[in-house]
Amino acid sequence: MRVKLNIFEISNIIRVTDYGASCPLEVSIKDNSKFILKTKYNSVCGTGKSLFAELFSYLYLQELNFKDIPGIALLNIDDDFIKLADNKLKNGTQRDKEALENIKNSKGLNLGISYIFNASKIYPKELTNKFKNYTCLYDGILMNSDREFKNPNILINDLKKIFLIDFGLAFDILKALNIILDDEINSNQYFDKNTFDKNYLLLDHLKHIKINKKKLNCQEILDIINAIPLEWLSLTSAQKQALSNMIYKRQGQKAVYSYENV
Repeated sequence: MRVKLNIFEISNIIRVTDYGASCPLEVSIKDNSKFILKTKYNSVCGTGKSLFAELFSYLYLQELNFKDIPGIALLNIDDDFIKLADNKLKNGTQRDKEALENIKNSKGLNLGISYIFNASKIYPKELTNKFKNYTCLYDGILMNSDREFKNPNILINDLKKIFLIDFGLAFDILKALNIILDDEINSNQYFDKNTFDKNYLLLDHLKHIKINKKKLNCQEILDIINAIPLEWLSLTSAQKQALSNMIYKRQGQKAVYSYENV
C-alpha cells in the first residue's frame, strides 16, 4: 500500500474562522476548492505533533474505508502566501493577527481539511447507534477523547451527511507520542490502555461497544506514518515501528473501551 497525499498552493484567504485554538483559516486553491488550513500555533498542543496526530488519524480512517470524514490534503505556506496573509490580516482583529503569526511560524507543509459547506454541530440523540459505535471504536484506537457536548467535533451538512472531525489531540492528548519519543520500549503501556475521560461525548455508549474485526496490519500503518511530512515529527525507524505496533495492538482490544476504567 502506498499512501498518496495531494499538495496544493494556496491562492486566497477567505476568512479566519471563529473556532479553534490554532485560528484555522478558510482558504481556497487554484481551482477554487475550499479547505480549512490548520497550522502550528503557540501552545504545547500546537506543535507539529498535533498536525501529525490529526493527519495520521484521517489517513488511518481512509485506509479502513471509513467514509464519514472530510477530504484532506497538504497545503504549502511559502513566502508568497505569507505576503498575501500579511496584507490581508495585519490590520484585522486580534484573532486575525494571531492567525498571521501562526502562518509566519508554519512555513512549509500544513494540513488542509476539505471545507464542509453548510455544516452544523450534531449531538448524540441525533446519531444512529451504528455511527456512535464507529465513533467510539475509532476514537478508542486513535486515543482521541476530544469530543464533549459543547464541542462534539461531529458535523452534519445540509445533505444530512455526517462527518467526524478534529483529531489534533489524538494519541492521548499527544502523551503517547511523547512516550515513543522518550523511550519507544515504554509504548507497550498503550497496547490496551483506556484513554477516554468522563467528559467524553459518547461515554455511555462504551458499555455497548461492538468490536469491528477490520484492521490494518503493521506495514499498512507504517505506510501511513511514512506519508506524513518529516518536518512535523521526525521519528527513527524504531520509533515508527513502536508507533505502528501500538496502533496495531489497540485494534480489537476490548480493554480499550472498558467502561469501568473511565
